[in-house]
Amino acid sequence: MDLPGRLRKRLASHPLDADARRPISGRGLEVKLTTFFLVFGVLFTGCNTIDHRNPPPDDFPKDLRIVVHRPGVLGFVGVRECDGAIGGCTIADFCSEVCRIYLQLDLKWIEDHERSHCAGWDHSRESHMRDQWENYKLMDGPAFCMLRRGDAQ
Repeated sequence: MDLPGRLRKRLASHPLDADARRPISGRGLEVKLTTFFLVFGVLFTGCNTIDHRNPPPDDFPKDLRIVVHRPGVLGFVGVRECDGAIGGCTIADFCSEVCRIYLQLDLKWIEDHERSHCAGWDHSRESHMRDQWENYKLMDGPAFCMLRRGDAQ
């Protein structure tokens, strides 16, 4: 790009000029993109806000075993239910009494947030965990679990 003389001299004398013209690649690019998308997700999707004004249903199971899947080769991206999630996602299986947490980034605050979902808390203006629990009860939970396992006659 042909810049006017004064602008070219000004840019050439800038102390960060050499770094500014060096292409970003490798690990630096990965960290910068991950940070950008994480910040974008937190700021614009509201995914960090647990609604503490709307507690879980009183009968929501308190003893779900929590299994945390940390970032890895087939972790987060391999889980269909996590499509569109940023940072982490939670999948409760009331039949097996397990709550699985899939982390995209291994950060304590993201894991704590997902553990809140395992305890039945939802995001502001959402009711995913509440709805899952209500649907389980509507399907006569234990009978549904027997059918799912193939134990029913």
